[in-house]
Amino acid sequence: MRGTRSLLWSFPVWLAWALSAGLAAAAGEPAGDSPNLIVEPSFEGPVQPNGLPAGWFALHAVPAWGYRFELADAGRTGRKSLVIEGKGQYGVVWGEQIALDRAKQYRAQGYVRIQGDDEAAADVKLHYYGADHNYLGQSRVGFVNPRTPGWQLITVRDQAELFPEARFLGIAVALAGNGKAWYDDIELRAAARQPAPLNYVANGDMEDVAADRPAGYFVAVAEGGTAQCRIEENKPHSGKRCLALESKAEWAGAGCGWIEIGRHQAFIASGFARVREGNARLVIIYFDAAGKIIGRTESELVAAEDWQEVKLKSDFAGHPAAVKFSLGAQVVGEGKADFDDLRLAPLSEGKEAPLLERKD
Repeated sequence: MRGTRSLLWSFPVWLAWALSAGLAAAAGEPAGDSPNLIVEPSFEGPVQPNGLPAGWFALHAVPAWGYRFELADAGRTGRKSLVIEGKGQYGVVWGEQIALDRAKQYRAQGYVRIQGDDEAAADVKLHYYGADHNYLGQSRVGFVNPRTPGWQLITVRDQAELFPEARFLGIAVALAGNGKAWYDDIELRAAARQPAPLNYVANGDMEDVAADRPAGYFVAVAEGGTAQCRIEENKPHSGKRCLALESKAEWAGAGCGWIEIGRHQAFIASGFARVREGNARLVIIYFDAAGKIIGRTESELVAAEDWQEVKLKSDFAGHPAAVKFSLGAQVVGEGKADFDDLRLAPLSEGKEAPLLERKD
């Protein structure tokens, strides 16, 4: 991609943007009226032999000697919080495994405060486990970094439909890079799951947050320019929020995390855009095994002030070296646009995937 200041949409890219953006905290909102499945959400209870209150376990770290944890005598609420501190790739503390009910939608949230160097980041996420409690994967969407001072809210919903072998799930908190992070008021709640189309884009409806931005979107901008990505609550296409992207460059984009190619032969991408200034579109970006961009597929440009649906199809055949891809929202030239309800769905015999089939 010509004139790219940073590559779409890897974890270091997001860190570089987040550090330059100076993000502010978003107002919290209740995770729902259902019971909190976390026994010790504020780390106030008696300490177990492992050094943590009931229902918490530690520590998995890379390198193993690089991180430590403790209970701090300062919390967002109450008297305690959990601290992870260290240097290296990451350190993780996790909650107990909970039997997965596929008729339920699980939503996790927690508050995070972080100090550290430019590449430090802290997150709240969900882990998935098989019938024998083996780790299968994670939903790792929202992060905060040292340029977002004070306690920041992170929310994430489960993607159990992408892990058909999962029988258990659990919450986890982690620190990546060199720094120190505090965690408090952790929640995991379950509510009746509504039928919905299969979607490989985490947080495609923009309802999960990380500080004042939609969680899970990684921003890049043309060389010499700047971009801002924020939550917008003024008349989203659906729900409570959409993604607002502003470009002061040749182009600026916000894309979802990498998706591995191989699960399906083709995908249909879709989403909604409305333009306040300039032009907007959706793009599919293709990456090789080293994470280098090797091509893209672009939708037609949108210039309408009202919400317009945009669709495009993946072209894996035209990019045979691609092993990963991402769906992104893009403002072309200087301008402002909002995006909502992004979706990546596999094509089955030339048709879009049907509503999810629930499997117990």
